[in-house]
Parts: sequence; C-alpha cells; structure tokens
Amino acid sequence: MMSERISCGSYSGAVGRAGSTSTDRVTKGADRGLGIVLALVVGSLLVVTASADPATLRPTQGELAPDLAPASVTVTPSSPHEGDVLHVSVTIANGGLGPAASATIDLIDLRPNDGVVPIGRTPFSGPLAPGASVLVSMPPFVAAVVGEHALMIRVEDVMPDQANRDNDVLMVRMMIQPATGVPPPSPSAGGFRVTVLEDLRFVTVLGIIAVVLFAAIAILPRRRSESVELFPPPPDPPDQIPPPIWPP
Repeated sequence: MMSERISCGSYSGAVGRAGSTSTDRVTKGADRGLGIVLALVVGSLLVVTASADPATLRPTQGELAPDLAPASVTVTPSSPHEGDVLHVSVTIANGGLGPAASATIDLIDLRPNDGVVPIGRTPFSGPLAPGASVLVSMPPFVAAVVGEHALMIRVEDVMPDQANRDNDVLMVRMMIQPATGVPPPSPSAGGFRVTVLEDLRFVTVLGIIAVVLFAAIAILPRRRSESVELFPPPPDPPDQIPPPIWPP
C-alpha cells in the first residue's frame, strides 16, 4: 500500500509540472504574437509616413489655408494701338478658408513673335480674409509688336503657403493694332512754318499802314476845299474918309 501511494503521488506531481510547463509556453507564445503584431503596425506607419508627399503633410494648412487666384483683369485702353501706354489692373480673390498675409503678382507679355517679356512684379500685403478680394495695379508698359498677345497673370509667394496651386495663373488675350496717329512734324518743317507765319503778319501790318496813309492823303485836301467854300472871307470895311473938296 505504501508503495502504491508513493507512486500515485509521484504521478500527480509529474502531471502538475507538465501542466504548468504547457501554460507557460502558451503565455510566452501569446506575448510573442502580440509583440510581432505591434511591430508590424509600427513598421507600417513608419513606411506610410516616409513615403507620403511632404506637400500633403501640412499641419497648418487644410481647412485654414488661403487660396489666392486672379479673378479678373482690366486693360486700358481696351483696343490698344502700337505705341499706346497700357495700364493693367488685376483682381485677386481669396477662395480659401484662411487669411493670406502677403503675395506677389507677376505680369508677363507673350508676344506674337514668340517673345516672352516680363512686365513687372507687384507685391501686396494683407491680411486678405477668406472670400475677400483686392485690386492690384500692375506697372504700365508700352504696347509693342502688332498682332495677338497673351497677358499672363501669375500669383506667387503666398504667405502662408496655400493648399491649391492649380488656379494661380490666368491668361488674357489682347490684340494690338497698327498705330494710326499722324507723326509730328520735323523741327525744320516747324521752323519753316513759323517763319512763314511771321512774314505774313509783317506784310499784313504793312498793308494796313499803307491803306491808312492813302486814305488820309485822299481825304485831307477835300476837307480844305470844302472849308473855303463854306466860309468866305469877310467883306472890306466901309470907307469913312470924306471926299476931297474940288476945286480947292
């Protein structure tokens, strides 16, 4: 009986040790699986962050970013001729949900002879609130090269950086016609005209003086003859001396 009890106790102890060992293995396996899953999740996040476009990672952009775009352009005169001075005004609108502190507007003339001529750059300072607009006057320039032109208006250097860059450029067609004005006279022609006018004035003055003198000479003798006829000389006074006594 004693030997049977000892063998039974040894068997139960062995079974207990085997159960605890299997439990420990299951626990360690679960911990390892959880660690592997966490490692995979962290690695995936790192890969997505590294491969993302930096332009899309804008913590201050999104809903609070400005969106500036040229809304309209006015060219004066509207039908220019070659040699005219052109004045261009651009309306810049903020279509975003955040204010714009500043920006610059470029004006470029694309000519029909494939020439690209930068006209100038005009800055403006805000803030320009969402939904608001501002009128920007560009530098004036002289219309050159007859034909169809294209004026390019481009928004640059927006602060803070805007989220949408697809509407920063506006193209406006413009036709420049040949000059129709009469060229100014040359200095020699102008001098000749002035000399002729002065000569004509001098001759006119001399003619007037001659006419006045001729009229005066023709009128004065008539006045003298008329005065003699109208006013005869007075008669001689009567003789008051008595006649002499004859014969003495």
